[in-house]
Amino acid sequence: MTGPAGGGKTTVLDVICLALYGRTPRLNKVTKCENEIMSRQTGECFTEVLFATQSGHFRCHLSQHQARKKLICT
Repeated sequence: MTGPAGGGKTTVLDVICLALYGRTPRLNKVTKCENEIMSRQTGECFTEVLFATQSGHFRCHLSQHQARKKLICT
């Protein structure tokens, strides 16, 4: 992956890790109640990775949404 500084390359890797593992090595707080990945003033985030292996086709995703600028913890 190539591109200018600040172009979002690391963010792409973060969202792939989030979709597959529910966490990312770069960010410490990605839980139901704390989230360093969601942009400020944003009400929701979603990431999804589709991939295929010899075992089949798979879809992994992670999504969160906020109510009144606070994460909903369930």
